[in-house]
Amino acid sequence: MKFILPLIIFSLCTFSGMVYGFNVLVIPTTEALFGANEVYSMHTSQVTLAVSASLCFGTTLMFVLPTSTHILHLGPRKCVWLTTSLVSLGVACMGVSVSKPSIAGFWLSSIVFGLGCGGNFELLYVMCIRWYKVEWGRAGIGAGIYGFCLGLWPALLSLYYIQPLISHGLAYSYYANAIIIFVGSLPACFLFFDCEELKFEEKVASEPPKELTKTEFQHKTQICLKVLTNVLAMTTGGAGKVIDDDDPDVPEVAEPPKKLATSEILHNPQIYLQFLTNVLAMAPPFAIKWNLSVLVSALYGASVSQQNIFSFIYLFAYALSRLATGLLLGKHLSVETAQKLAIALQIPCFIASGLLVKMGGTTTKYFWGFVVLEAVIGLALAAFKSTIYISALVRWNSENFSFVGGLFLVSVAVALFLGSLLGWSSLAVQGDVPLDPTKFLIFVGNNPADEYVNEMKHIAGGFQFMFAGFAAIALFLHTKMVRKVA
Repeated sequence: MKFILPLIIFSLCTFSGMVYGFNVLVIPTTEALFGANEVYSMHTSQVTLAVSASLCFGTTLMFVLPTSTHILHLGPRKCVWLTTSLVSLGVACMGVSVSKPSIAGFWLSSIVFGLGCGGNFELLYVMCIRWYKVEWGRAGIGAGIYGFCLGLWPALLSLYYIQPLISHGLAYSYYANAIIIFVGSLPACFLFFDCEELKFEEKVASEPPKELTKTEFQHKTQICLKVLTNVLAMTTGGAGKVIDDDDPDVPEVAEPPKKLATSEILHNPQIYLQFLTNVLAMAPPFAIKWNLSVLVSALYGASVSQQNIFSFIYLFAYALSRLATGLLLGKHLSVETAQKLAIALQIPCFIASGLLVKMGGTTTKYFWGFVVLEAVIGLALAAFKSTIYISALVRWNSENFSFVGGLFLVSVAVALFLGSLLGWSSLAVQGDVPLDPTKFLIFVGNNPADEYVNEMKHIAGGFQFMFAGFAAIALFLHTKMVRKVA
């Protein structure tokens, strides 16, 4: 199973190409639905918000529904067939709505897509974390492999989506992605297994008894001696030595994990504090990740090929960061330290990128500096996301993992939605920034183009500073207020 599981994860993560790689399709889709002469506004934000809001809705709904018992008790493989079919159908319908064009159809298609993605997210994180925790004692490995695959498919989409787009048009790019997602997910549909069957207690019970080592024998002897001596002391009125509970020579007996009722978790302020910290730590990087192509197009007039290269660099580095963080967790890096470093790294990067945007003016000389800084922010986001489900395990124990981990998954979806909104708003605030950067002069009128572009970059740079503030608040909450609960 240890060789089959990575294949299942890679296969089922095919859908993520259209989730995190959607940034390369935002501008052409918006132009197809609203017209090439449109500007960045809340009206034209419907394309990016339709997908991000639907992902948030789908993920939240899958958390509310009994997904731990496999969505309406379908069973694991039938559930994967259902979610894969929903994702593929949703992407194909997006292509139809783009070809018509129909923004209402695009919203409906996005909702179908979001429901399928929410189910896949829920199934994947539970399977990966639980299996690697039970079998290897290294939940971080599962998180790393899972995160790597979630980043790799979007990076590949940045490269392979363009050929259908050039050859046949935007709608065919969606159709091609729908086929790739369905075919790529087939191995998972046939091989997916029920992680609930991997009960740790059953696994231990089925193992043959092991011979005690010398050290284990000494420890067990000390425990027996402690019990007998304490009994003797009580029965003889004080004769005999009472062994103290804090005696370093006597090993502590670990208490079994405590299962908290759902009401107990929801009445604990820590769950809301940790949820808020997660959102504040991830929303600013998501504003970049979800709008990669949008930002470099508007701020630096990047061509389609430059947008794709930036997207590939960012997402491939993101995938490697998630894998590396997962492998380091546990043995070399604690969850709390990794999260603090990931949040802290965002602050100087956002400040520096804001300065570069403001200082660049109408030139493109800081373009690659901006790209590098945003890529580093992507590494920080990847590291934080690799730890988020493990933090549910560490802070709330294995008995509460499914519920708390599902709630933390919802925090990721909420951060994604807020990030997509904030990233687009950084360009929409000005009111008349064109989707096509070559058409600036159409909207400038009698004002010099340079002054117009400087104003746009001044606003966008200010948003970068605001993102640094969000990260600073998240770091403060994490350092001073977030605590282990169970």
